[in-house]
Amino acid sequence: RLEALATESGCPVDVVNAGVHGYSTDQEALWYEREAGPLGADVVVIAAYYNDLLHNARDRYSGSPKPRGEVREGVLSPINTPLPQPAPPKAPSGPAPRRPIEGSALKALIVERLFMGAPLWHARLARLGLVESYEPDSVPDELRVYRSRGRNPEIEAAWSNTEQILGSVGNTIRSRGSRAVLAHIPARFEVSDRAFELTILRYGLERSAWDPSRVRTRLEEIASRTGFSFLDFTPALRAAVSLSAGEPYFPYDGHWNASGHD
Repeated sequence: RLEALATESGCPVDVVNAGVHGYSTDQEALWYEREAGPLGADVVVIAAYYNDLLHNARDRYSGSPKPRGEVREGVLSPINTPLPQPAPPKAPSGPAPRRPIEGSALKALIVERLFMGAPLWHARLARLGLVESYEPDSVPDELRVYRSRGRNPEIEAAWSNTEQILGSVGNTIRSRGSRAVLAHIPARFEVSDRAFELTILRYGLERSAWDPSRVRTRLEEIASRTGFSFLDFTPALRAAVSLSAGEPYFPYDGHWNASGHD
């Protein structure tokens, strides 16, 4: 899609999509260091999403072992390889029993859509006793990078590791004659104020202690210090939000839809 859009605008390019499901910045950088040299790229874009950050300081992802990259004497290397063999998958136990629907299925659908589409109205109706109040979920560790109050040692270590990783791979990119670009991929709640309100309600957060622009700001600072050009998709994605077109994200998923990719 990127090749097509660029060609239509008079800038034909060849695009190599090196994204891998489950990779964070450390594994992306290790792959680039070892495999990408022969590609001879003019521009190398590292796309950073908020859940990459914490896993740049961890050796497991979704319960499975992963290489952890660390910069020592300016060189990025995995520090925990070879990895242990993953546990064999458990035999499927069959589908979990579904919770029976009580009352009106239409009402349940409307309340669900109200919560997802107008969370503040849902909260007001819950206070009046017209709908069932929402029980907050526990806050995922990855989301804590947006917390603007207090200091979490693991989060700060993750930011430090991320900066060192980007510094190392940035040097390699430039040594190969390529331009290094760090692209911030905003979460849905960074683009949509409604989605931010929904996130506050979903996890029962104190609004003043959470800053949806925190990741973008810190990544831009890191880009400046490590010699990357910084690309922020937030303004373009915000501009794509409209009553007629909706949002550039899937309603029940954190990924871009077709409009978001364009």
